[in-house]
Amino acid sequence: MSGAWMDRVRISHAQLGAAIPEELEKSYAVAQSTYLSLKQNFESIGDYEGASWAYRKERRMEKKKNWAAGAYALRELHRIVPRRFLKAGGDQLIELVCDYGESFWRAMACVAAVWLVFALTYGLSGNVLAPSSPGAATIGASTAQQGTNYIPTRNPLHWLVFSLATMVTIELPALVASSEPWMSVLMPLQAFIGIFLAGLLGFVAGNRIRRS
Repeated sequence: MSGAWMDRVRISHAQLGAAIPEELEKSYAVAQSTYLSLKQNFESIGDYEGASWAYRKERRMEKKKNWAAGAYALRELHRIVPRRFLKAGGDQLIELVCDYGESFWRAMACVAAVWLVFALTYGLSGNVLAPSSPGAATIGASTAQQGTNYIPTRNPLHWLVFSLATMVTIELPALVASSEPWMSVLMPLQAFIGIFLAGLLGFVAGNRIRRS
């Protein structure tokens, strides 16, 4: 199909199978161009599901092309091509996070993963503090109210609530962070990742609505 000019061709991606011959032959540059033509054709006939499939395939071919080019340079020319590997690595990350902006559920899974990982990190290290009963042993809290004693909480629900509040940048008076220096780095990092993922979710949702 390489080099074919397609204009409103009535074909579905299901008819093409899992991959076109150019991809199976590992001619990734040619396959990328062919998938681009297929994407444009699917859009012209209103097959947005097919266009989404072809677009994702096109991006995967670009990623594989860069991996192959970098590996060839490393093997045959005995030199590393950082640009190729960095581009392929970035594409791989985007594919995992949101499948090139086409998978809302992958993006949601990433949000959930970040939420849970940070919750476990905060909780298992003993840096989520809750009000203690009078006379209980206490440790320092960065935002503890004056006159209130705080101790590390072992309640997983507290960890999840604290992590979610940090991700959406809400301060909870009932749950505070310890005064450990690394918490002042970890919490803003989670908030930054949360803001980024929220924007990504909006982009992916808009993408899917536009093509529905």
